[in-house]
Amino acid sequence: MKYLKIVSLTMVITVSSCGTTHQVITDSGEIYEVKGDTYYKDGKDVTSKISDSEKDHIVTTLNRRLESEDELLAQQEAIEEAREEAEKALEEADEQAEAIQEKLEATKEARENYIQANKDLNQAQKSYKRLRKKEGFSTKDDAKWTKKINDLSDKLKETEQKLNNLMDE
Repeated sequence: MKYLKIVSLTMVITVSSCGTTHQVITDSGEIYEVKGDTYYKDGKDVTSKISDSEKDHIVTTLNRRLESEDELLAQQEAIEEAREEAEKALEEADEQAEAIQEKLEATKEARENYIQANKDLNQAQKSYKRLRKKEGFSTKDDAKWTKKINDLSDKLKETEQKLNNLMDE
């Protein structure tokens, strides 16, 4: 019995320390309003009219409700935190997808540049061979075509290097 009174007193102190008004619906369906150590029913002070066991029951019911609300609030906060983490993860995934898309586009462009450089070099080499066989091909023309082929070869090596770098990333 002593233990029950101590627990009841602790609960009453807990409720009264809140300093707020709480409505409590008992198992029997009666509605009480608790303000500190004062109990109201239908707006009238009934503190002296109800027994200690009824007060304990009201406080116990209130504490269960408050604990339940605290648990629900904690769950809600956990859900909100999980939602924020999910949004952050989604944002990071979007950034990664964007980076991958940019890399794909850069690789595609590098591949197209390599193909075009290779095509230009092959075409220049064919033209050089064809023109060299003709009469009237001067050493000046030969130097011009050799420089052009060397430049295109350098361009091909450069585009190949860019493509390889993108593929290695």
